[in-house]
Amino acid sequence: MKARDIMTKRPITVQPKDTLGKVVRILADKKISGCPVVDKGKLVGIVTQTDIIRTMDVYEKINKGSDLFSLVVAVIKSNEYDSMKVQLKKMLNMKVREFMKKKVVFIEEDDDVYKAAKLIDRHNVDRLPVVKNGKLTGIVTKTDIIKELEKLEK
Repeated sequence: MKARDIMTKRPITVQPKDTLGKVVRILADKKISGCPVVDKGKLVGIVTQTDIIRTMDVYEKINKGSDLFSLVVAVIKSNEYDSMKVQLKKMLNMKVREFMKKKVVFIEEDDDVYKAAKLIDRHNVDRLPVVKNGKLTGIVTKTDIIKELEKLEK
């Protein structure tokens, strides 16, 4: 069985110029944990919930010289709440190209499902973009592989 047989053919994507705020809305609305980043159809990166959390932590350290714990403390202290909201709004305006992963583990349409499972396991990722001639054509997730295995059980 090939990747093209089990992939989602029109995955939800974002562009490098999109904002962190847009990514957060998409992931929440679509109930997904990550998506490929494309530029003119070409796969150029990937962004996940983990990348967003990491960005929040790094952003906090750069802009306040402290750790994420201080962000939580700021929420509790009413006089710092407005300052925190300003910082969060700035962060939500960051461009995807600033925090996406540029080294993407991916597979080709003609690769088999076993290779997909091996790459997912080896690189500890939840999804693999599927490409053909450098262009994104789909995505294979852990769930897609499990569903296919379940079909074989019947």
